[in-house]
Amino acid sequence: HIKGSLILTSKHFHFILKYPLTTTTTTDTTKCNGELFTYDLTKVHKLKHSFNITDITRIYKRRYFYKKLSMEVFTTDNKSYYLIFDTQVDRDDAYKIINVNMTMQQQSLDKIIKDWEQWEMSNMDMLCMLNNYSGRSFKDLTQYPVFPWVISDYVSSSKELKKYKY
Repeated sequence: HIKGSLILTSKHFHFILKYPLTTTTTTDTTKCNGELFTYDLTKVHKLKHSFNITDITRIYKRRYFYKKLSMEVFTTDNKSYYLIFDTQVDRDDAYKIINVNMTMQQQSLDKIIKDWEQWEMSNMDMLCMLNNYSGRSFKDLTQYPVFPWVISDYVSSSKELKKYKY
């Protein structure tokens, strides 16, 4: 896990790594959430990750070790960010700020099912979306997605599982 501070504005999402204090003269000090951070400005590109809120395509509240402390943010470049907060209140506050400022609305489950029924979405994409909606994520092993094992023999009265490769 990488510790840091999440700074949300009406237009931007910033994650600043909590970095050890440096002794160089090229430093900057920032106060965030009452905590003082000193950054080596020569390494600032490694300390901060930012993108526009409009780049967020989906956002889900998640559980972290079965506690309601995290959320997962998906962006237009097909990346996801799994954020873990100290409290559920912190997570919910961040979720509200991001959700209010998002320009792109999340697809409803009805729309996703309709797209799948009309062959506009693959089975794999549909299963991934269902797992997302049910709170599962590839980023948390305790909530890892579930995928069914599909058997293609629909004729036999009994199944010999040894002949299937899995």
